[in-house]
Amino acid sequence: MNQAEFLGSNSVSLGEMLAAREHRANKQQELLDRFPGMHLISFSLNIAGPHKVFPLAKNTFMEGCKLLMLRLNRAGIAVSASETEGPKTGETAYFVVGGNARHIKRILCEMEENCPLGRFFDLDLLDCGGRKISRTQLGLPERSCLICKKAAADCGRSRSHSVDELQRHTVEWMQCYFYQQHAEKIASFAVRALLYEVSVTPKPGLVDRMGNGAHKDMDFYTFLDSTSVLASQFRTLCLLGSNHCDTPPRLLFQKARYQGQMAEDMMFDATGGVNTHKGLVFSLGLLCVAAGCLYAKTLRVNKECLDGQELSLASLLQCCSQLGAFALTDLEKQNLTVSSSHGERAFQCYGVLGARGQAATGFRDAVEHALPFLDEEHPNDSGCLALLHLLACVEDTNLLHRNGPDGLHMVQKKAVELLKQAHPNRYINGLEEMNRELVELWASPGGSADLLAVAFFLLFYTNDLRKQDSQTQ
Repeated sequence: MNQAEFLGSNSVSLGEMLAAREHRANKQQELLDRFPGMHLISFSLNIAGPHKVFPLAKNTFMEGCKLLMLRLNRAGIAVSASETEGPKTGETAYFVVGGNARHIKRILCEMEENCPLGRFFDLDLLDCGGRKISRTQLGLPERSCLICKKAAADCGRSRSHSVDELQRHTVEWMQCYFYQQHAEKIASFAVRALLYEVSVTPKPGLVDRMGNGAHKDMDFYTFLDSTSVLASQFRTLCLLGSNHCDTPPRLLFQKARYQGQMAEDMMFDATGGVNTHKGLVFSLGLLCVAAGCLYAKTLRVNKECLDGQELSLASLLQCCSQLGAFALTDLEKQNLTVSSSHGERAFQCYGVLGARGQAATGFRDAVEHALPFLDEEHPNDSGCLALLHLLACVEDTNLLHRNGPDGLHMVQKKAVELLKQAHPNRYINGLEEMNRELVELWASPGGSADLLAVAFFLLFYTNDLRKQDSQTQ
């Protein structure tokens, strides 16, 4: 971690800090005068050193405002008015509230003590008479030091820790919080994608809510068992990308592959040796790594280091494509063995690149043939339609493994015919008939099902970006 990239070069002088303190006091009195009989919460960040405004601090401030509103709402404390200021010396938010002042102060102290970011929260409460209520008035101890956990005031007076040391701890603490928060979100997208894919019904030859398709060793609940243990693995893979965002892509891919193999082992353990999600451990795993890597880079001050990247679907797919290219290189070097996967055999026999090829292209088939048809409000019907579009064009390695080129072409032809049916009821009925035919032929388009899950993940990721954009506008 390059600390300068997080802190930037804008520093604040002592004079500017004193002027900001005076301005804050005047602003507090102004709001108390405007809202007589009300109390005032003043929220700012407690950051040591001359650097007060940098991306991690901005995120921490916004997170603090959000968490404060949640706590006040939970306690039934209405906010009559709020304002935010963002000078060079750091942002401050003001919240005008009513109620019992000492009760409100306890809520603020609980946030400071128990929230993972609370050590950086400076939550002051001025009662309706302009009197600041302190922690000691409530019988609470003084705030502890960021590093040694002794009284912060004592460490400050004795200068027990250097500014550089305090800044380093600050950056690492904030970074860890937001990396973990982002990883939880990305992992939830991956888990939802797995659950949505297996739940879409009917899916010809595949496990769904109505049956096992062309499978005797797995059912709907086998997929649930597998998904339950993969949630933590997707989170770990996203954190891997964040913590190693500056690692060369080939080395990052090697780290991801090792972690992915551990995830596969957990899957097999949960399912009793049944391969429910090996392909998606690879595909969604790479997407999680790419999402973590991209997110870590966007937190930096030095935007030149991003090579024009930002949090977008295109950037995510580009990052994933860079990683996937190394999987493709490895595939071309492999020889068939007893333990070779279906994808490896399909490549050796038919030249089809399978999941590795999809990743290397940034999951082009999922983006072009499935994502445009998915709708979060109607996941089942839109999922059936998206799957049909995939069946019509994807060179499915699972079909090739089970049924050869003739079986693959038969499924593609049937899918094209069903897509000519304009009404959803018609193609869904056609999928049910197609399922009966594929079960008889022991045909299972597992590669297309994996791409449907990938498309669901991309849908959740894209919709989340749109939500973030709307919140910042």
